[in-house]
Amino acid sequence: MSEPVPEYDYLLVGGGAAGLSLAYYLAQEPRLASQRVLLIEPAAKDQNDRTWSY
Repeated sequence: MSEPVPEYDYLLVGGGAAGLSLAYYLAQEPRLASQRVLLIEPAAKDQNDRTWSY
């Protein structure tokens, strides 16, 4: 018997500054409390990225 495939309402690709910021704000929005969000980060993170935004 095969396992059911999970379904998501929002798919975020990339755990950089923009992806994590969007994920945070989606999680804080009460109107989206019943929605499912999947964040995909393709790279293994073993050190802190130094991202500078201006």
